[in-house]
Amino acid sequence: MNPNNNNYHQDIHQSDTSNKTLNTNDNWIEKIWAWADEFELKHSEIPRNKESLLALKKLEILEPEHDEQHSKDVYRIAYLPDELTNLTNLVDITISGICSSHLLPNIGKLTNLTKLSISHSKLVALPESIGQLSYLTELFIDQSELEALPDSIGQLHNLTKMFIGRCQIQCLPDSIGQLTKLTVLDIVHCEIEELPDSIGQLINLAKLFISYCPLKHLPDSIGQLKNLNDLDLINCDLKDLPSSIGQLTNLNKLYINRCRIKELPASVGQLSSLTELFITHCELEELPDSIGQLLSLTHLDLLHLELTELPDSFGHLINLAELNIINCKLKVLPDSIGQLVNLTKLNFNHSKLEVLPDSIGQLISLTELFISHGKFDKLPDSVGQLTNLEKLYINHCSLKELPEIIGQLKSLTEFFISYCKLGKLPNSIGELNNLVKLELVYCNLRNLPDSFTQLNSLRCINLTGNPLDRLSPRVKCYLRSIDTVYGWDKQSYS
Repeated sequence: MNPNNNNYHQDIHQSDTSNKTLNTNDNWIEKIWAWADEFELKHSEIPRNKESLLALKKLEILEPEHDEQHSKDVYRIAYLPDELTNLTNLVDITISGICSSHLLPNIGKLTNLTKLSISHSKLVALPESIGQLSYLTELFIDQSELEALPDSIGQLHNLTKMFIGRCQIQCLPDSIGQLTKLTVLDIVHCEIEELPDSIGQLINLAKLFISYCPLKHLPDSIGQLKNLNDLDLINCDLKDLPSSIGQLTNLNKLYINRCRIKELPASVGQLSSLTELFITHCELEELPDSIGQLLSLTHLDLLHLELTELPDSFGHLINLAELNIINCKLKVLPDSIGQLVNLTKLNFNHSKLEVLPDSIGQLISLTELFISHGKFDKLPDSVGQLTNLEKLYINHCSLKELPEIIGQLKSLTEFFISYCKLGKLPNSIGELNNLVKLELVYCNLRNLPDSFTQLNSLRCINLTGNPLDRLSPRVKCYLRSIDTVYGWDKQSYS
């Protein structure tokens, strides 16, 4: 105990009115108070008043935030006295910073407990009596040395949320399948390599998150999770998905990140409710033709993959609104991409595209188009049909010219081109009446067409990295009138 802890002593002084009429059966209360004094727990954490203590519903002992001395080897309390299990009105225990390998052996006596949260501890096991917490709905165990869950965990029939993180657990007990009210299961930074088949019995599970675990495969029984709507698999050793995944007909979101998956099963096309699919930093080489059956899909991210082509069926994703294909190995796009009539955002950053198909002009709902590191040297004339396009970004491409038809993009407000080989701009650039921001960076431009002066809405322009040694007086005068100009000195070019 720190004698200089003024806050603690002030707190204790304020509680000097604590009951002095403890009877011989109240020794357990004195032990709790002695424990609280030993670790300088505040009155607000452990009341030094018998009546208040017995009525306590929430036991919350937290480590101070932003404590400079706090580290994984520094704990606020050394142990929990088992006498705490006499506080039978407790409904919530939230504690962080326990230097103890075991939890309250008789925790099962706290039959009114609905939430149990233990973080930053040296726990190696949970007591079997935990299964007696029949009203428990939330269980959170984070940053411990926990090696296993007791079989009695399956007796928590009212449990709806369970989080197990940063521990040594290698497997889940088969009894976990008895948690039929569980809606959220989150397992993070554990040593789990496989899930028990009984996982499929979690008939009300809506969200399953498994991240930073050496999980090698999912059991076939995963397909029995009929109410699952969100499945996240992050940084696992998964090489494939079971075909039974197609039975998850209520799945809305599938997120796969930093796994070793090389292909998706054809059954993925049966995910009729899927609206969001994210696959990033995997070894995926191709998509199955069945991907086109995902008619509810609105958002698709394919990032940092070995993907070399898209199937023609891709065009069947008629409800797709956002498509991000970043740092993949695609060289061409299927013509069917033009069938994505509801697409509003298309991102091909860090691509290897050698050509854009003419069908891209059929994307009548497109408002944002981002392309970088492509190998194409021109845009198709059909790009002028993108009359709803508001943002166009083209960076680090081999682009040598813009088509005259670019002037038909009447809705364009932001037009960024950088590190391309343009050399000149078409006269039609002046027809972009709604353009507010224009970036022409390192595009080898020596002049700008006089039509440039017709950009009446332009407020910001970046001309960095261009010679601009042949600007007409008219264009120079216009540039001086723009609010913000980068890469061209208004004063130097008088």
